[in-house]
Amino acid sequence: MSAALCNYPELFPNSLHIIPGSYQDKVLQAMNAPWYKNGVALLQPQYKWGSRIANAPPSIAYPGFLDWNYTIDAALSITKVWRTHTIKGGFQMQNSVKIQNLGTQTTGTLPIEGMVDFGNNSNNPIDTGFGYSNAALGVFNSFAQQGPNQVEGRFVYHNRDFYLTDNWKVSRKLTLDLGARFVHNGPQYDTRGQEANFFPNLWKASDAPYLFQPGCAASVGAGAVCPSVSRVAVNPITGGSLGVGSAPLIGYIVPGSGNPLNGIVVAGHGISQANYTEPWLVVNPRIGIAYAPLRSQKLVIRAGVGMFIDRPQGDATFGQLGNPPFAQQSTVYYSSLQQVASGTVGAYQAAPNLTVFHYNADLPSSLQWNLGTQMLLPWNSSLDVSWVGIYNYNTVEYGTVGTPTGQLPIDLNAPDLGTAYLSKYQDPTLGTSSVPGATALSTDLLRPYRGLGSITASWPYAYNRYDSIQVTFNRQYRNGMTLGGNYTLGLRNVGNMLSPPHFDHLSDGTLQWSKIQPQLDSVLYDNGTRRHVLKIYGVYEVPKIPMGVRALSTVVNGWQVSGAFNAGTGPAYDATYTYNSGGSNVNITGSPSYAGRIRLAGNPGSGCSGNPYQEFNTAAFAGPGYSSIGNESGSALLRGCFDHQANLSISRYFRLGEQKRLQLRADAYNVFNNVIINSFQSNMVLASPSSPNTIMNNQYNADGSLNQARLTPATAGFGAATGAMPMRTVQVQARFTF
Repeated sequence: MSAALCNYPELFPNSLHIIPGSYQDKVLQAMNAPWYKNGVALLQPQYKWGSRIANAPPSIAYPGFLDWNYTIDAALSITKVWRTHTIKGGFQMQNSVKIQNLGTQTTGTLPIEGMVDFGNNSNNPIDTGFGYSNAALGVFNSFAQQGPNQVEGRFVYHNRDFYLTDNWKVSRKLTLDLGARFVHNGPQYDTRGQEANFFPNLWKASDAPYLFQPGCAASVGAGAVCPSVSRVAVNPITGGSLGVGSAPLIGYIVPGSGNPLNGIVVAGHGISQANYTEPWLVVNPRIGIAYAPLRSQKLVIRAGVGMFIDRPQGDATFGQLGNPPFAQQSTVYYSSLQQVASGTVGAYQAAPNLTVFHYNADLPSSLQWNLGTQMLLPWNSSLDVSWVGIYNYNTVEYGTVGTPTGQLPIDLNAPDLGTAYLSKYQDPTLGTSSVPGATALSTDLLRPYRGLGSITASWPYAYNRYDSIQVTFNRQYRNGMTLGGNYTLGLRNVGNMLSPPHFDHLSDGTLQWSKIQPQLDSVLYDNGTRRHVLKIYGVYEVPKIPMGVRALSTVVNGWQVSGAFNAGTGPAYDATYTYNSGGSNVNITGSPSYAGRIRLAGNPGSGCSGNPYQEFNTAAFAGPGYSSIGNESGSALLRGCFDHQANLSISRYFRLGEQKRLQLRADAYNVFNNVIINSFQSNMVLASPSSPNTIMNNQYNADGSLNQARLTPATAGFGAATGAMPMRTVQVQARFTF
């Protein structure tokens, strides 16, 4: 196929322009790649071949990103002891540089070298019906490319921390630790100014680009479905059609219409050069108290509270390189390579997807505290009982990173709940349907900010609180034995981190939190508290037999036995649903960006019944209905199985000389071979919302017998176990050291 494509070399010379002197330029020059000359990488596109070709030849992709990092760190501290005070102060600095190109790891980003789809497609009027034939003739379904230039960011941040603390021994019984940390976090941004942010208050409907609307080239009756081959893209300004085969351009931008940067502001042009702002300096106070009420000081009461600042993950900001005007994505549909090369066809742009960081951002922070008692016990041991808590707030959520499994990222341009139900958003070429949202326009035609695609936002807004009672016992090594353990009683793990953010868009373009958000946050408040966690460990050295019994002592002496026992409440999990038809997000909530939740119709049980074919009551669940707002059920509905495993190890060293030693060791994991189920088929498959209780992936037949087609983890039905923790594993090793 590459030989056929080489007939069109004029397509590829401009596929990848590299910035002179950039990191990519240096890497490619060092590679001495024959396809890289004069700052231009002569790369062929990636290819798709369609459904009729198995084992298709692989595409050679340009690296997702080339990456170079370095940091400069410096720290200085000083200590002054004055009477009963130990005063410490210090400074810490970190300068970071990260050079990274815009790669395909960014949501919605096309490969810079382009993507050509040669696959068979009956809607393509010039399709041959076979991918290889299409490639030989140059016929394609689509030719899409990001560019024309590759974008390389030079991301920096400058962290500066100062601290001052005083350890004050007030009396023999009381000690105070008083201090504060002064943090200048320093935002991470591209020094080349290639980022842009979106501001809802600057978006104007009158300036928005127009999008091609659906139309029908055939004459059909009112309410009838337009044949797919006759669907066309219609220019809403002129009313003219792009002709047969133009249906893929429905929802694309009408060239020359509107302001493509509507609401978009380039970093450093009226906004911060970092593309977002954060507090310049944050003070983190910290206080600690230790009080020994007994003269023997064998009992100490300790308490502490402090604030801490975290740095947002870099991936939350790197994707902003892909925003207009620095990165553009163009697509040509149903044409040929010859026409693209000759310039006789035009490239069309879809509404661009944006990746943004909330502009007026707060720093991820946490308030941490503890109150406990430490005491010395007989037998060379100690006991610590403490209440430990943490409150995290301004946590970055739901952007390019941090999205909980099964949920969608924050989309500031998500169609509001119920949008797809409205008559003005119905596609006339799809006829009529009794299923809500079934004939709605495509997603980009439903969006409130016309001319823009998804606006994926990283937003420091989430919070959660965790409290626990922690007990630690430790017996120091003595007489050949050490023993210890800790037990955690989880009190709460709550917050809004599992609650998808919902927005309402007003007619003037402003954005606000949905009025239902407090209700959703309340329903999904439980992040899944693990009630009990226990860990016990010990090391025992076998007593030595006197050397007088030489044969026996040689065999017995020197062996060491160690073990650990872990137990705990299983993690929480939720049941989910899938409709085979008529039950996608756009049908259930009236928005493709918001989902409903499974309904509780009874008591589901614990989530780990002991029956691997029915770990919970499947009859307790039902699918959501139409007009949902996503509040049908809460979180942490089910609980995994109790974990209880013991590990055992035995070892011995043999001295073979001054510097030579031989170690023999045997380890057994899950020594009692306990079966701990840790994964479940929790997705309920339903036919449609009209049958929300009819489960299609039942583990049992109607007569109560097991479904013989669902007896393996890969085919397991709703409610069945699909996996377990590893069974007993034994390993033996000999190690010679010299």
